[in-house]
Amino acid sequence: MREFCEFRNLLPRGVKLAPEDVWERIAFVLSMKMQEPQFSGQTKERLSSREAAAFVSGVVKDAFSLWLNTHS
Repeated sequence: MREFCEFRNLLPRGVKLAPEDVWERIAFVLSMKMQEPQFSGQTKERLSSREAAAFVSGVVKDAFSLWLNTHS
């Protein structure tokens, strides 16, 4: 999101886009299978496997960048 805004000069000078600005109201569903998932917390609400985070981050970043550039 930050790269997209900076490339298109969408933010006023001196304004920085923080992760909280994007993640505050976002919701999504992710479905995947893992051999040895690791969760944080007693209720297992959050997946904490580093391999999953790295994979999902790469896939989502590329797909989201493509979507932003296609729909702007």
